[in-house]
Amino acid sequence: MPSRQPMRNENWRRSILPASLLVACIVFSPPGTSASAGKPEASIAIPAWRIGGGAYVSLGDLARVLGGRLHPYPSGGKIGLRRGGNLIVFTPFSSVVTVNDVGYRLPLETRYHDTGALYVPSEAILALLARTLPGFPKVQPVEKPSRAPVRGIRRPGAGLPLHGTKVDRERWTIDTIILDPGHGGRDPGAKGKRGTKEKDIALKVSIRLKELLEERLGVNAVLTRSTDRFVTLGQRARIARKNQGKLFVSIHCNASRSRRARGFEVYFLSEAKTDEAAEVARRENAVLDLEEQDESGAMDEIESIQFGLLSTQFLKESQDLAADISAEVVGNMRPLPDRGVRQANFYVMRGTMGHMPSVLVEIGFVSNPAEESQMRKTSYQRKMAEAIFNGIRNFKHRYERQLTRN
Repeated sequence: MPSRQPMRNENWRRSILPASLLVACIVFSPPGTSASAGKPEASIAIPAWRIGGGAYVSLGDLARVLGGRLHPYPSGGKIGLRRGGNLIVFTPFSSVVTVNDVGYRLPLETRYHDTGALYVPSEAILALLARTLPGFPKVQPVEKPSRAPVRGIRRPGAGLPLHGTKVDRERWTIDTIILDPGHGGRDPGAKGKRGTKEKDIALKVSIRLKELLEERLGVNAVLTRSTDRFVTLGQRARIARKNQGKLFVSIHCNASRSRRARGFEVYFLSEAKTDEAAEVARRENAVLDLEEQDESGAMDEIESIQFGLLSTQFLKESQDLAADISAEVVGNMRPLPDRGVRQANFYVMRGTMGHMPSVLVEIGFVSNPAEESQMRKTSYQRKMAEAIFNGIRNFKHRYERQLTRN
C-alpha cells in the first residue's frame, strides 16, 4: 500500500464545504482541459445513464476507462478504486468521496441501480478526478437515450455487476452496536472529590444503554467489558471488529484541573483542533502506559498504521452520529451545558474507524462537584443512557432509510 500523509486540517475543512461551493469549484474545472494552445486532446467516451433526474456512470465503466481496479472493503459496504498509486473510495448512498484520504462532497449521492452495480454522478466525479489526479485522461460522458439497463440485461461495460459491489442489506443494516465503557480494573480513569470513579459511572451508563438498544431497537449490543476489569485499548477495537460492529460508542466521564469546567461533549476521530480537545485525548490515551506490550495488548505499529490509513472512511458518518447524540443529550439533559461536537485523536477509535462509525462520549465532568453528585444518581445515569439511545436511534433510522431509496 503506498504511503499517504494523514488528512490535514485544511483538507478537512475542504471536505465539509457546503455542496454548492464545492460543486461550483468542480463545474468550472472541466475534465481534460488543457492549458496549452495545441491540438485538442482526444476524449474517451463513457456511457452515462439518467437515474432519478441525474446523469450517472457505473463504477465498472469508470474503472475500465481509468485502467483501474475495484475492490470492496471487508465491512461497511465501501468500494475502492485503485489507479496506480491513487485510491478513490466511494460510499453507497453518500455524496462524500475520498481521493487519497481527502474528502470531497459531490452534488448527488452514489446509488445502486437495476443491475446491482454502484453508480456515481458523471460530470461531478469526472471533473473532481481531473482536478485531483495527475495524468487523468480526458473523459466525455455520453448519455444513453434510456435508463440504465434493467435487471437481467447486460451491456458490455455499462453497469455490469462487479464482485462485491451489489448492495447487501444485511451488511448495511445497523444490527450490532459496540458499547465501550471507558477504563476499568486497575485503570480507574478520572476521580471526583467524593471518590467517584469514571470507570464505574461509564459502566453503569453503558449497561443501561445496552438494555435500551436491545429492548427498543432489537439490535445486538456488545459491551467491551461488562464488569470492573481492565481491557486494553487495542483489545476494545478487536472486540468491535470481531463482533462485526456497525457502530462504536465509547462512554467516558470528563475531568479538568478547573472544578468549574462542566458540560457534555462528543468526539469523533481526527486531529485535535484545540488545546483543550488535545488534552482530553491525552488523558484518555494515558492508559497506554498501563498496557502490556504483548500480543493481547495494544495494536502493534504496523496494525496502527493500516488503521490510520482507513480512518477517514467513516469520517462523515462518525460526525453525523456525534451530532445526533449531542442534539438529544443537550435537549433532554438541561441545564447540562453543551460543549459541542469535537474532534481529537483517541487511540481506542483508531482501530474501529476503518470499519464503522465511531464516537467517544464525555457525559460530564467528574471533577466538577455538582456534576459528580448528579452522575452518582441512578436516575441521572438512566436519563443519560436514554438520551444517548435517542441519538443512536435517530442516526440508525436515517442511515438505514437510504437502503430503500430508488
